[in-house]
Amino acid sequence: GSGHVVWCEGVTHLHRFSPLIAEMFNTISNIATLMAAGYGLTRARRKRLPRAFGFSDLCLLSVGLGSMVFHATRSFYGEMMDELPMSAMAFGYMWCLKGTHKYTSGRTWSLVLAVYSLVVAIAWGSYLFYGWYDVFTTSFTAQVIVSALLSLDAIRLAGSREDMYLWWTSLSMIIVGRVFWGIERHLYFTGRCPTSSLELSFWLHPACNIFCLQHGMLALTVTLQGMLCLAGLMLSGCCRSQTSHTRRERSMRSPSPRVKACVVYLLESRHA
Repeated sequence: GSGHVVWCEGVTHLHRFSPLIAEMFNTISNIATLMAAGYGLTRARRKRLPRAFGFSDLCLLSVGLGSMVFHATRSFYGEMMDELPMSAMAFGYMWCLKGTHKYTSGRTWSLVLAVYSLVVAIAWGSYLFYGWYDVFTTSFTAQVIVSALLSLDAIRLAGSREDMYLWWTSLSMIIVGRVFWGIERHLYFTGRCPTSSLELSFWLHPACNIFCLQHGMLALTVTLQGMLCLAGLMLSGCCRSQTSHTRRERSMRSPSPRVKACVVYLLESRHA
């Protein structure tokens, strides 16, 4: 193939099951991605969520389709159909945080967005011009880390303990997926790719896809929960207090279940 990266299945099981599909299992594992994207798009439509959520889920759908094309053809264009939407999806996660953090609000948001976009554009330009795959993986990892840290700080101020647990679960999912990805890469570069589908290491890349997918779904859920908490606090008047910053932070950390339920009701009633 003409892509920048070769996976172990493409070494040991190339066109093993079909002359039309180069990597069968890496291809069909993306069906889960399509299902998750469908769920996210349906949720965004039913609850009339901000456009950023629909955009992120649409990018996830594009990632699933692009990844299927990439693993089926191992072509450069298939790889771009996979990786470009990944970067756009990471941007979508950042967009979802608009208004939930001091760096994603007001004029600061415009500055952060400009710098963020410029850095990603430079990384992509370098990747396309020089063909350095590590540039893509590094820039995408940085995109995920920036969004994750901003969402963590937003949850620390406005989320509940359950939201914090959800955030850590999301983080653990992508860490596990990244570890699986790294092990698969190590097996490829050392010439020890598994030769049988009965070996657990054969399923590292599909497992990486599943864990990273879980991270994406949880990340959007965490952001949505944070937005509900912020909206609930505004409705309850907590954010109108002119008292000290410490007291304001304390009040924002523990919104009552009644406030959350009220905001959920308001969102659902809009759809009705």
